Amino acid sequence: MVKNNMKTRRSVYRHSIFWLFYLLYFYSVNLLGNKDMSFTLALFSIPYFALIFYVISGILRYFFRKRKFVTSFILTILFYSISSCFIYFVMYGNQYTGLLYGAYVVSDYPFSIREFLQTLLIMHGHFTILAILYNEYDRRICEVKNKLEQMRQRISAQQQRDKFEYITLAEQVSAHTMVNVFQYLKMHFVHDSPTLSHQINKLYEVMMYYMQSHDANGPQSILCSVELDKVQSYVDIQRSLTSVPIEIVWEIIGNLNSNTIPPTTLMTLVENAMKHGVTDDPKSSIKVVFSVLCDQIMISVENKIRNNVSPISHKVGLNSLKRRLEYVYNDGFQMRVYNCNSWFEVKITIEI
Repeated sequence: MVKNNMKTRRSVYRHSIFWLFYLLYFYSVNLLGNKDMSFTLALFSIPYFALIFYVISGILRYFFRKRKFVTSFILTILFYSISSCFIYFVMYGNQYTGLLYGAYVVSDYPFSIREFLQTLLIMHGHFTILAILYNEYDRRICEVKNKLEQMRQRISAQQQRDKFEYITLAEQVSAHTMVNVFQYLKMHFVHDSPTLSHQINKLYEVMMYYMQSHDANGPQSILCSVELDKVQSYVDIQRSLTSVPIEIVWEIIGNLNSNTIPPTTLMTLVENAMKHGVTDDPKSSIKVVFSVLCDQIMISVENKIRNNVSPISHKVGLNSLKRRLEYVYNDGFQMRVYNCNSWFEVKITIEI
C-alpha cells in the first residue's frame, strides 16, 4: 500500500512538472504571433488541454487495450461531441468568452465553420496524438515490467527449488544403508518369526516409498491405486506396533488405476488423523473416502478429535501437502479443512 502511494505521488509530480513546462511553452509560442495573448488565457487553457489528454488516455487504457474497440470508438465520439459543444459555447455562445478567445483563435468574431473546425482539429488532434503516444509508451513500459517480474519469479522459484532439493538430498538416508539394515533384520527373523519378517519387509517398502516420493528428481504423480496400497500397508504396520485398535472405514469409489495423484497425498491425511484422532472406537472410526470419477478426484479423511491432550499440531504436514498440490495443479484443486466441535476433516478435490 505504501509502495503504491509513493508511485502515485511520483506520477502526479512528473505530470505536474510536464504541464507546467507545457504552459510556459504554449504561452511563449503563441505570444510570438499574437500580441493579445495573455498568461491568464494560457493558464485557463491548460486544464482543458489536460482534460482532453487524460480522457483519451483513459479510453485507450481501460477499453482499447482490452480490445473493446466499439466501446472505445463510441466513448471517443461522445467526448469529442461534448467537447465541441463546450468549445463552441466558449468561443461564440457568450459575448465575453467569445471576445476573450476571439483574440486568440479567430480574427473575426462572427461564427466561421472553417475556423471552428480548424480549432477542433488543433485542440483535439494535438492532444489525442499526444495521448496515443503516451499510451503506447505506457504499454511498452508495462510489458517490460511484466517480463521483469516474470523473470524475477522464475529466478525465485528456481532458487527455492534448488534450496529444497539441497535440503532433500542432505536429509536423505542412503538407499544402500536402508537395504542393508532391512535385509539384516529380515534374515535375522525369517526363521524365528516369519510374521515379523513379513512386517519388516512391508516397513521397508513404505520407507522406500517415502524416500522416492521426496526425491526432487522423483515422479510427481503415481497411480491412485499405488497410493492406496502403500497407505493400507502403513496402517497394517501401525496396527502391528501397538495393542490399541485402529478403526478405519474405507470408502473406495471408481477406478483407481485410471488416474494419478502426487505421492503421499492420502498418506499425509491418514497420518494426521491417526496422530490426532480417536482410533480405538468403532463408533467413531476414521473415515477415508477415495473417489475417482470422470472429471475429478476427491479425497476425504475425517476423524474424531481426542478428548485427552494430543500431540501438538504444527500443521507442517498439511501445509507442505497444499504447497505440493499447488506446484502440480496450480488452481486446479481445492483443499478444505473443517474443524467443527469434536470432528476434524480434510477434503481435497482435484479437477481432471
